[in-house]
Amino acid sequence: MNLSSTGALLIFLMSWDSLEPTDLGLVENGLTGSVNMDDTYTAGRYLLGPWQSFLRFPAQQLPIEFSGRETADAPAVAARTGRDKSDPDSGGQPVQVSITFYYQMQPDDIGRVYQKFALGFHEFYTRFAQQAISDVVQHFHPSQFWLQRETIVKEMEARINRDIR
Repeated sequence: MNLSSTGALLIFLMSWDSLEPTDLGLVENGLTGSVNMDDTYTAGRYLLGPWQSFLRFPAQQLPIEFSGRETADAPAVAARTGRDKSDPDSGGQPVQVSITFYYQMQPDDIGRVYQKFALGFHEFYTRFAQQAISDVVQHFHPSQFWLQRETIVKEMEARINRDIR
């Protein structure tokens, strides 16, 4: 084997990259730093070309947790309820909302997500969700948290989905 065929073999071997079943990927050019945001790849082994590799995104569901646990993404959401419209003297009450939910990235959205947040999307999603939860809490008075919990949860879910989307 001569030097040129060894070099060609080396370049060929450097041209491969793979994604695990838990990954989605965008191709990044290691020389220019440019990223192809139009094509999202799923699990498999791909011949990309020399100096190109995948930026990896999760394909599985990921949790966002707001609680007092050390492993939580953020502390419980501190918010204030709305006032009871039937009681003019009532004011909002401070509440701490502990909640965990899961999100899953869609392959068609990966390019847009990367363009807006790069690889820091999880932190942005956490902040968006925190604000959404706080905003929803303000629309309900304290007794509704006991009597209409399912309604509040559904509204939080809808608002988080809308804001993250």
